[in-house]
Amino acid sequence: MRQLLYGAAGGLLVWATFFGGASGDGRLFWIGAAALAVVAVAGVALPRPVVGSWGVAFLALLGGFVLWNGLSIAWSVEGDRSWSYLNRGLVYLAFVLLGALLGRPRAVAGGLALLLGAVLLWALAGKVVPGLFPDGARLSRLRNPVGYWNALALLADISLPLFLWLAARRRDLAALGVYLALVALLLTYSRAGLAVGVVAVTLWVWFDRRSLSVLAVAVPAALVVGAVGLALPGVAKDLQPHSVRVSDGAWFGLALVVGAIAVALVARRDVGRTALRVLAVVSAALILGGVGALAAQGSFLGQFRGSGVTHTASSENRLSWWGEAWRVFERAPAGGKGAGSFEVARTPVRHSATVTTEPHNVALQFLAETGVFGLLLGAAAALAALVLVWRVVRRLEGPERAAAAALGVAVPVYLLHALVDIDWDFVAVSAPVFFVVGVLIGTGEPRGRRSLLGAGVLVVGVLAAGYSLLAPWLADRRVSDAYGALGTPAAVADARSAHSWNPLSLEAYRAWALAEDALGNPADALRLYRREVALQPENATTWFDLGQFELEGLRDLCHAYDALNQAYTLDPWGPAGLPGGLLDQARAVRNSGRCR
Repeated sequence: MRQLLYGAAGGLLVWATFFGGASGDGRLFWIGAAALAVVAVAGVALPRPVVGSWGVAFLALLGGFVLWNGLSIAWSVEGDRSWSYLNRGLVYLAFVLLGALLGRPRAVAGGLALLLGAVLLWALAGKVVPGLFPDGARLSRLRNPVGYWNALALLADISLPLFLWLAARRRDLAALGVYLALVALLLTYSRAGLAVGVVAVTLWVWFDRRSLSVLAVAVPAALVVGAVGLALPGVAKDLQPHSVRVSDGAWFGLALVVGAIAVALVARRDVGRTALRVLAVVSAALILGGVGALAAQGSFLGQFRGSGVTHTASSENRLSWWGEAWRVFERAPAGGKGAGSFEVARTPVRHSATVTTEPHNVALQFLAETGVFGLLLGAAAALAALVLVWRVVRRLEGPERAAAAALGVAVPVYLLHALVDIDWDFVAVSAPVFFVVGVLIGTGEPRGRRSLLGAGVLVVGVLAAGYSLLAPWLADRRVSDAYGALGTPAAVADARSAHSWNPLSLEAYRAWALAEDALGNPADALRLYRREVALQPENATTWFDLGQFELEGLRDLCHAYDALNQAYTLDPWGPAGLPGGLLDQARAVRNSGRCR
């Protein structure tokens, strides 16, 4: 049974990393439901782990933080998004429990190293064969299969200690893994990823200095091949013709294979101290030469770009978003504006039309969205995880200790990277890290007997979490059905069903209103748009929806002005603020005196 459960856990991690759906919620239900099902089976079939005090503390604090996310729905400015964040936290909690029930760091470290190696190899294959990723020609930054370059860079960072851990058994495989991870890191153009990667390697080398020989072999080859990739327009530049992508991809593939062969051959030989020094000097020279070449072209920061926006601009955006997050916190310091609500909560304080759903700093995001109490719970859970890693690694001995250390590096690396990005939103990154924490929680402690009461509590919790995941997912399906059936009574029925499954959903109200209007019931549609506003009165979008319907559907420009003006007050940079737009049209009527 344990082997089957290990296979199921591995399948879940493959699903999450390869098919996690980027930062969206579309696949969260399926991954979460499967994780909960495996947790229920494992909880009933396996003896319960005896969790130490720091493991109990982490589970309690993480559970409290997830619960606080759910409670914030009561005061959230974007209740449907807060429910979504509650569900995301429940999925991560399920991965923690699954890891705790399974344990065994050596087995998990080996499996995770294999999985991350496959992810990085597949990502690089997309540069060699452009057709693997349909949108590969649009943006140059390496991002698939995760969907976001910085998230992929974080997976590469997490993989580095795992590959270096393999050096004790297979130096050639370890060197190849490090080589692939470093090439992938370079092609993500992720400054934070590179910096955190240095931290990850430093932490592992501090634990085991013997890995320096592997780094000395892999780093020079990775730098050379990465430089080749950055020099090829079809690999390194956006919006290139398909013929250029194919040609340059072939050359890059050749360089990648040649570099891998060289790394494998050198790694199999005993490298003396003199050779290691030479390789270290070569690596340093390549790094300095690369930085100098980029600086000579204009700007090191400008060279590492994506989506037509330089990293300098990205940094400026981050500073702006961090300031917005602080101002949102000042408006609601105790409980925040509701989990996951930053996109709406920032609109009254933003100073540009730039759209973002998070401030790209998880700590500031939690502060703005869940207030001081939420941040304290999250920070305490993070601290408990770090202490847990330290205590587990110190307690274990031999091969299990090394495996636990390689896994444990993922925790500080994840937390550090989260201070400059949106890692919480990516199940491809967060699920493996929370699973690792769970494995460390259940490591090295004697196993307790099966507890009927404990299994019952676990099953009840799984069922409750399953319903929380199911209801909004079913609501989204009904909304899609309603849009597909517009103009028929079935559309109204589907939208009403969506609302019954998820009464916090704005999309359910919009679909319902459109369905009523399509059947010639404008009064009912107006009532539904007003209910949408009542649901989220601090959301400029709900006021704009109401004003747009009153103006375009009812031709009631006088009342439309009130709603559109409120939308503009809440978000001057939104659609209501467009020059010559709906608000200006309604204002012209109001100023003409026809609204008396």
